Amino acid sequence: MTETAPTAPKPDRSWVLDDLVEQSGIRAAIAVSGDGMLLVKNTGLDQADAERWAAVSSPLQACARHGMEPLGYPTTGFEQVLVQHSQGYQLLQPFGEESYLVLVTDADTDLGVVSTEMQVTAKRLGQEMGTAARTAAGRHT
Repeated sequence: MTETAPTAPKPDRSWVLDDLVEQSGIRAAIAVSGDGMLLVKNTGLDQADAERWAAVSSPLQACARHGMEPLGYPTTGFEQVLVQHSQGYQLLQPFGEESYLVLVTDADTDLGVVSTEMQVTAKRLGQEMGTAARTAAGRHT
């Protein structure tokens, strides 16, 4: 019988999103890979809910990345997606070539403040998770 070597546990980076969720009006946050896999969630969010949310957020970022491509816009121009709901907003913002931050706010949240906090958090996530930019050939730069 062959034994497999245990893998090292991934560092817990939920604190990065916990800091974001502490902001007024932000209810939950996740970091997601480009293919919809959950990378990290804020600690107050149920794991199954976070995984489902990650999966259903994937088409939004794909649309944002590729929606304007037929009109000659590059896929690298995706900066943010905002979905308005009667109960609040869902926002998506990339923090690496293959990853993005997703959060939900209350309806009366100041979106300017949230957008600024998202930018800071996206940069922090990129640094913490080591999301290097990728070239068109798929190599890390």
